[in-house]
Amino acid sequence: MLASAAVLSYAAFRYRQILSITRYFVKAATVYVLVGEEDARLAALAAGKGATAKDRQRMKEFIATLSGSFRNQKSKRWDK
Repeated sequence: MLASAAVLSYAAFRYRQILSITRYFVKAATVYVLVGEEDARLAALAAGKGATAKDRQRMKEFIATLSGSFRNQKSKRWDK
């Protein structure tokens, strides 16, 4: 009983850590794409450093989608 409680506690702890890192990455990547701030780029890279290969691929796809979305919005909205 005690062992299963310990395993569940650890799983919950790791889940909160992963969510925290993911939120940090999303915020840093968004700032980098919007503002082009070099520190935000480094923060996004640091957040991805501990990620698995699968998660890094998702991070790359997120940045590509975010970048493409803002690029399209910029050309439609501000170039007129």
